[in-house]
Amino acid sequence: MNPEDEAQENRIPAYRDPSEPYRQYPDTPDDSRRSLYPAPACPSPGDTEKAARALLRRAGNRAALIPLLTILLQFLCGAVFAVVWAVVNLQGFLTYYRQGGVPELTKYLTSQMGAILFLIYLSVILAMALSVVIGSTTLHCKIRSVWKRPSMTAPGFAKAAVIAFGVAGVAQLFAAGLEQLCKATGLKITTPDLPMTGGTAANIVLFAYVCVLGPIFEETLFRGMILQSLRPWGDRLAVIVSAVLFGLTHLNLYQGVPAVLLGLVFGFIAVRTGSVLPSAVLHIAYNSLTMILAAFGLETNATLQTAYFIFLGAAVLGTVFLLVTHRVDLRAVGAEPSPGTPEPEHPYRTVFLQSAAFWVLVACFVAFGFLLAGMTSTANL
Repeated sequence: MNPEDEAQENRIPAYRDPSEPYRQYPDTPDDSRRSLYPAPACPSPGDTEKAARALLRRAGNRAALIPLLTILLQFLCGAVFAVVWAVVNLQGFLTYYRQGGVPELTKYLTSQMGAILFLIYLSVILAMALSVVIGSTTLHCKIRSVWKRPSMTAPGFAKAAVIAFGVAGVAQLFAAGLEQLCKATGLKITTPDLPMTGGTAANIVLFAYVCVLGPIFEETLFRGMILQSLRPWGDRLAVIVSAVLFGLTHLNLYQGVPAVLLGLVFGFIAVRTGSVLPSAVLHIAYNSLTMILAAFGLETNATLQTAYFIFLGAAVLGTVFLLVTHRVDLRAVGAEPSPGTPEPEHPYRTVFLQSAAFWVLVACFVAFGFLLAGMTSTANL
């Protein structure tokens, strides 16, 4: 007996796809049998909104986990290098400790500052490289896919360079004003310091990271993987969120605020060109310029300071001209989500207020940027 005949005999409707809406079969005249195959319930607007928020919240958590992973890996790599270096130099530590106790041991460690800085810079490079590899798997984004050939002309790149350095000039003015405000109010903030007094090896690694490797890793992570993972909810949201995460990763206010502003520019360029190559080149150019000027004593050389301020001022004026004359249209980065992507009613609130990983990153920023600075200043009193 085939299934349909058996169903007819037992007065049970034959099997059908339960996803189909219910319809009255000839072999089920009894309306009570409708309960055997209820029609699928249509989701209410509230359920749809809840599902859309959950989807975006998961994407925001994954995006914020990458900067957290980078910070954690920097500490882990630094700890491993420190332990290895301590084991190798254990005999020297014991000798100096026996000779003069903690003061003599401290003097010895100070004399080894070049080796210590070398290991610190090396641990940062290794942590960033590991973050790129892990982020590629976590965010399901291939590294080479964000480094494809950009769709940008030479005049377009020139405009992008003017805007990048113009925004950098505004960011530095803002950071300088913020520093003066903090000093006037007595607020203690961690001041970033990358000393170029660690010897030849440490300085080479420092320049390699700040001028080349750091920009490449950061653009791959933030303008590449993180931004691309959020683009289904609109390019504008992806650019803004990736820029904020980029600023928080710096763990201090003086670098964080300029990083957010530059992250907006680099994100805009990455979206418009379809590649992180142009933003990486501009990032390398900006970092290289600041490092070279610092190496030639920008803080104490009045001539260099004047030339640098004139350069940034010209870039700011050029940026204003390009924006006012609509030579660069920021509205080209749309806010519409991709077709088929459910968008919650308040996407920014979902990412910034409801993502647990984002708040952990904010807590790290506050701890290292403010609490650590306060503890250090208290200890120095």
